[in-house]
Amino acid sequence: YPEGRYAESAKAEAARIRAEPGRQARLVEDALVLSRDDRRAVQRALALLDLDPRGIDGLFGAGSRAAIAEWQKKNGAEPTTYLTRDQITLLLSQSDARAKALEIAFMTAGTGTLLHPWLGPKLVQMERPARIRS
Repeated sequence: YPEGRYAESAKAEAARIRAEPGRQARLVEDALVLSRDDRRAVQRALALLDLDPRGIDGLFGAGSRAAIAEWQKKNGAEPTTYLTRDQITLLLSQSDARAKALEIAFMTAGTGTLLHPWLGPKLVQMERPARIRS
């Protein structure tokens, strides 16, 4: 009932919803229907690229959104904090390349030391597994 008792409050609520910042970007990501495992893969990719999602739990909280925005900025995209399918494809491709580069560096160096991506100065010692030692 467009002229009913609650018409004005319904119109105001609809306007508020339409004015939500980032609404269109959120709807695009929502349409991807990402599973929790898909979200974990995105979080792993962000961590591998030294962007701290503050956990790999499959939930896009404040840490994940901040890491997504930082990744978007670094890649020349508007930092909406929501991902498109093309962005996810690029992110996963970049993280795969980073993983391969780290693996090659590790395998050729024997014992390597990596700076932990989000624990800052804490170093992680990596030793070549016995089965591939020369």
